[in-house]
Amino acid sequence: MNDLEKLGARVAATQDRELTTSGAALRRARRRLLEPPAPRGRATRWVALAAAVAVVSVALVVGLRPAPLTFQVSGVEAAARLGEVVEPGPDQRASIRFSDESTVLLHAGARGRVEATTAHGARVVVESGLASVSVARKAEADWRFDVGPFRVRITGTRFDVEWNAGERRFQVDVQDGSVVVSGPLLEGERSVVAGERLVVSVRDGRVSPESLASAARHAPPPTESATAAEPPGGAATAKEPPATAASARATASAAAAPSASAAARTWRELARAGDYRAALASAEADGIDGVLASASADELVLFGDAARLGGRGELARRAYLAARDRSPGSRAAGVAAFALGRMGGAAALGWFDTYLREQPRGPLAREALGRVLELHHAAKNDAAARAAASRYLAEHPGGPYAALARALLGTGTTDAAPAP
Repeated sequence: MNDLEKLGARVAATQDRELTTSGAALRRARRRLLEPPAPRGRATRWVALAAAVAVVSVALVVGLRPAPLTFQVSGVEAAARLGEVVEPGPDQRASIRFSDESTVLLHAGARGRVEATTAHGARVVVESGLASVSVARKAEADWRFDVGPFRVRITGTRFDVEWNAGERRFQVDVQDGSVVVSGPLLEGERSVVAGERLVVSVRDGRVSPESLASAARHAPPPTESATAAEPPGGAATAKEPPATAASARATASAAAAPSASAAARTWRELARAGDYRAALASAEADGIDGVLASASADELVLFGDAARLGGRGELARRAYLAARDRSPGSRAAGVAAFALGRMGGAAALGWFDTYLREQPRGPLAREALGRVLELHHAAKNDAAARAAASRYLAEHPGGPYAALARALLGTGTTDAAPAP
């Protein structure tokens, strides 16, 4: 073999070795591509587990979220659907009952609808006419009523509300609890508490607050035909004359079943239904002393309201004082103090001060402070009135007594009246 042949043999051997090595490498690479990837350790497994837990948690949260309230309509042919108009005829009344036992009773000729519901309340629109409302008392209750151009915000109460589109007149009568009203002629929000009525005449530009007891005394008695047509504590119909309807609204019942007779109901049921005279008669049959001794603080406030609105002032004082003795420092005790102040007399100022001392951030604090301001001003207690005015403007600059407060502090006339 010459030198050229030897060189060719070495080149061939080198090529064979390289091809063999490269082929093995190619085969190893192919196996890596085709085989499933190996786990990369515990961290990868924990990430996957956390992702699965997150998906399950989201599903549970969505599944456990409280469902919106449902409602049923009775008395007229109307579907229980959001936005569906409910419009009882001249001789009808329509009841909208919610799953939390709140009710809206649309009287003859009224027109309304349930616009939206949540787990804690609803938005109800009363386009026209009279509606009696009873909202269940719950910590998270959140209800809104759009009544004509007015808005009524509540958490738990009973009231009658009306919008007369022809006369452009709004009226709300509160039997229990309190509401906050906003709308034309009202600067900011206006609080209306149990036993009070607020009438706003948009056409005449008048705002008229008054007590229900006073309104009932000045209203003419119902006609004989109207009395026969309506059960005790029932609401007026559209066929009654306007004065009779106003009187009936003061004792309208939103929550009571129309078929229940007064004789078969307790004083508590009758009082909650707004039938105050029947409630007092039932309590007297049971024994007033026994009622005052056995009722809870909240029930004593209810009984006091029934006595006050039923024209039994001294009995109302006894009930409110008993409520304060039964549960000192409680919400009911504070409401009783406010009610005692609202009854007037020499002790009124002291009772409003008591409410503010016990519940400075309570739901009636703005009204109580306004009454303190007004009473000091009426009694010409100038220094105390100015002190109350300064506090009122600091805590409630847009409240109904703000104009009077500014006047007393020198930014207006001294004869300023509470703002509407």
